[in-house]
Amino acid sequence: MSQDLAAPYLCSAPSVPGDPMTLDQLAERMYPPGCSVTYETFSLRVEGGDDGVGAVLASIASRFEEESGRLPEMLVGQDVRYYMVPSVTADERERIDRSLGPSVTALRLFGVAAMGASLGLAVLAVIRLARPAGAQARVWWQLGVTRAQRAAAIAMPLAGCAMAGVAGAVLVAWLASGVGPVASARAVDPEPSLSLPGSVVLPAVGVPVLVLLAVAAFGSANMTERVAPSRRSQLARTAARTGNVPLTLGVRAAVRGGVAVALLGAMVTAVISVLGSAVFSTNLAGVIETPARFGWSYDAAAITGGGYGDAVVDAVAGTLDRPEVDRWGIAALGAATVEGEAVPFVAHRVGFDDLPLPLVEGAMPAGEEQVAVGALTAERLGLAVGDTVTVSTSYGSHTGRVSGLVVPPPVGPILTDRAGLGAGLVLPAPFLERAMAPAAEQAGIDATALADQLASFIAIDLAPGVDPDEFMTALGDDLKAWDTLGYRPFVYTDAVRPAQIADIADTRSAPVLLAAVVSAAMAVGLIVAIRAAARSRRRELALLRVLGATGGQIRATLRWQALTIVGVGLAFGVPLGIALGRVTWRAFAEGLGIPPESMVSSTWT
Repeated sequence: MSQDLAAPYLCSAPSVPGDPMTLDQLAERMYPPGCSVTYETFSLRVEGGDDGVGAVLASIASRFEEESGRLPEMLVGQDVRYYMVPSVTADERERIDRSLGPSVTALRLFGVAAMGASLGLAVLAVIRLARPAGAQARVWWQLGVTRAQRAAAIAMPLAGCAMAGVAGAVLVAWLASGVGPVASARAVDPEPSLSLPGSVVLPAVGVPVLVLLAVAAFGSANMTERVAPSRRSQLARTAARTGNVPLTLGVRAAVRGGVAVALLGAMVTAVISVLGSAVFSTNLAGVIETPARFGWSYDAAAITGGGYGDAVVDAVAGTLDRPEVDRWGIAALGAATVEGEAVPFVAHRVGFDDLPLPLVEGAMPAGEEQVAVGALTAERLGLAVGDTVTVSTSYGSHTGRVSGLVVPPPVGPILTDRAGLGAGLVLPAPFLERAMAPAAEQAGIDATALADQLASFIAIDLAPGVDPDEFMTALGDDLKAWDTLGYRPFVYTDAVRPAQIADIADTRSAPVLLAAVVSAAMAVGLIVAIRAAARSRRRELALLRVLGATGGQIRATLRWQALTIVGVGLAFGVPLGIALGRVTWRAFAEGLGIPPESMVSSTWT
């Protein structure tokens, strides 16, 4: 809202008086009626840019700590203090990249798969187009024309066709560029202009053109040379042993010669690309549709105090002690410093360690000497299972051992970074209490009681068949008792998806569409290729007809040739495609920071 509209409701908390006051008197003085301010936000432009931020934040934190030291003990006992909640532009840029990174990577992988399948079919088409020029090139060879000249003469028309196709593809890509950006990037660029980045176009165009030119030039030129009779393949010899003439001739035609090998290679490549994309898409959909895999294994949840505390443990326990609830837990949310970097944490309070979290490696933490780390945070900080790490909070520090790599739930206090896919720490209750012991001793209260003041995230696992919306609605005003200040907590009845998962979900139709297009292209290319292969055998088939072969035998020969091409493509393409999809998904899942388990859909296969 505008400054003029907000002015009547703005106020700054005055300094704490030196005279003794009750807690109610202090609250009324610091938050007078009509005052709407809980947080004040300041925007700073820092000398030195990103490099100068650290010194400024350290100075502000020191000042805040100094001011908090002047507060009365009764306020410190209620966890009232000055907090700095920094938001750094460089971190925001990195957060956007982290959010969109998986979607971009997935689309790139599918683009490479599509290019591989298309390139295989294009190579086949070029060989087929170049083959009729073989007879003419043989005459040139006999007249003394060099191999380079023959190759150029044959390749130039084909290069013209290839360049025309590439030009059309680039035009279509440019016109379609307005469809992007995708997912959450659309929010900051709602009306993108048409563009054609060179870093994308040059590799996508240059590699296929070079491959096609090389195949057209050298492949067609080789047709003019005398070649030794090709050896029969093992598959052809096996077919010959059956005594079935159409089978023998069909298999022989499918596997003999360079063109046949190229056709088989194109078929295998296309099957690998399509099936690999299907395996990857299946696993991608599995993560999107299974919240437990990205750290949200709860049916319902609530956050009190904006994630900074204020949960009343006894009130939560009393409300959730009912048959509709299987189990529940409360966690504290916050930020700690590890190896000089700010890292969000989720700390066990009551029952939270009984709620499952996805485990990437090692074991879940327990006791006061263990912590768990998100896989991406561990990679960034150079940590591994078994390493020793010091976790520093606003209340104190404690050192423990990394027991495992986990996927923390995607939650955190407002205005700060949150835990999530591969990011953050998971702290057992005893570990957090040891870290807070110095502050608890200073305030003269028990460390457990002080840690409970940070509890704010309530996770609920309902009994089978209980509807989360109906259950939380039925709690009604009982929810207000969960918050120390009597405010209604923020309730979640749907899974909270990390930004990466939300962005992937928004683009999930693109891989399916791309796989469908590649599959259609593969089918059309296969039909055209087999038709061309049959036409290239017309003299052989005519001779068979003259020798007495029936029309049924001729058709059987062509069927066996087509089935052999398809069979070889499936025999090699299916296992290799599944392997490629699994390997690609494993690398992608590790990049997300989730367990890299993979599955293969028999239906899609």
